[in-house]
Amino acid sequence: MVSEGKYGILKDPYRNNKDKNASRYFKSRHINLYPSQLKFLFSTKPEVLMSGGFGAGKTLVLCLKAAIEGCKPGNIVMLCRKQYTDLEATTLRTLIEGDGKSKPILSYGCYRYSKAERRIDLLNGGTIMLVGFDDPMKMGSYNAGCVLVDEAWQIDEKEYNALGKRCRNDVGCRQIMLVTNPSTYGHFLYRKFYSERIDTCEAIEACSEENVYLPKDYIENHLKKQANNQQEYDNILMGKWVAQGKLVYPQWNNQKFTRHIDVPNYPYYYVSIDYGYTNQMALLFVGVDEDNRIHILDEFYQSHCLHNDVFIKLKDWEDKSPTIIIDPSAAMFAAELQEREYEVIKADNNIPVGVGRVRNMISNEKITVEPHCKNFLNEMNGYTLESDGKPVKIHDHLMDGLRYLCNYLQSPEMNMRTPKLYSYEDWSSKEQKRLIKEGKIEELIKFRKEIGDNNVWFNPMVAEN
Repeated sequence: MVSEGKYGILKDPYRNNKDKNASRYFKSRHINLYPSQLKFLFSTKPEVLMSGGFGAGKTLVLCLKAAIEGCKPGNIVMLCRKQYTDLEATTLRTLIEGDGKSKPILSYGCYRYSKAERRIDLLNGGTIMLVGFDDPMKMGSYNAGCVLVDEAWQIDEKEYNALGKRCRNDVGCRQIMLVTNPSTYGHFLYRKFYSERIDTCEAIEACSEENVYLPKDYIENHLKKQANNQQEYDNILMGKWVAQGKLVYPQWNNQKFTRHIDVPNYPYYYVSIDYGYTNQMALLFVGVDEDNRIHILDEFYQSHCLHNDVFIKLKDWEDKSPTIIIDPSAAMFAAELQEREYEVIKADNNIPVGVGRVRNMISNEKITVEPHCKNFLNEMNGYTLESDGKPVKIHDHLMDGLRYLCNYLQSPEMNMRTPKLYSYEDWSSKEQKRLIKEGKIEELIKFRKEIGDNNVWFNPMVAEN
């Protein structure tokens, strides 16, 4: 176990082990831990988040927690990261190989590692399962006693909520513990651990300078030089979550642009699709008026979904006959949509131009969104820039869809289009067809009497054709 103080001590977890060949590997080790690491390690809250600056020792203390929980016979520890390749290259390396001059957390000989099964079995102890969210089939139905996540800013809220369903093994501490570089105020983790202040959650911040093992020249010549202002200094070195300085669309304001608009029919309807399978399949259903004002009516946001799942969702919107603007990389899916007689347009994926057009439309107050589109709002509020000025390619799927749409709306093709205005006859026929399809014959008769309409849709057999 680890004792508090200037030095944490990882003692032999199998000091009573009768297997002498295994026990000889377990000599007491001294691991220097600083205050924020100790606070994280000994927290008793069910959900714990450690946000740290660069080089703040977040991965090390996460692996130490994995080792402690993995020593419990019968316990299953889920050690997770968004991409399994990243987990294997960084987190796993710290756990079993060591990083730089640091020795591995697990000493050689105290475990069996199966790369094929992505698991580490500690001798006479429990199991550490290595999990990447990019392959949910590998997650299985684990009865975990502890869930640990490295670089938690990369996962989304749906993935986080799925972890809670796995943490039910009483052998372990039954905690979800996360370490991460901090992101922006728009991220769901900031809302959960800072804004909502839930009693079951604890947020811990770690400063880069707290790590006495970091070379001083690294802090002075690299980290501090990257911080162009106080906000970036707080984010890079102090491990603090920041406001809008790094956002792609800092003009966005939830209160200003989020509202319900009751418009019976728009001249144009579009579905903008950012294609994905491991990442989210993201659809935006929008109405556009004659002045090119966009109102986002609905969204679809799901990873590992099949094409048929998308077709089912499109049926909800098909009465508006939307034009589909699709990710240019999804040629096969675009062909399937065309076979189903959808009007399909290949999106313009010019990122700098598209970002500029979206910014311009936000500045001119030409984009609004329905309040129930939570995934859109989460992405918009957390859509940030890299140091080179390019958008971060994480949680950007609906943002890509919005960019595709704005690129099209300001293209020459758009200026040649004829608005899809719906006549009274169109609306009447569609409404009667809907009532027949839902089997609401009494409502259909009442509707016909109110409008004095004797058209063909009254006959269910004709309506089905």
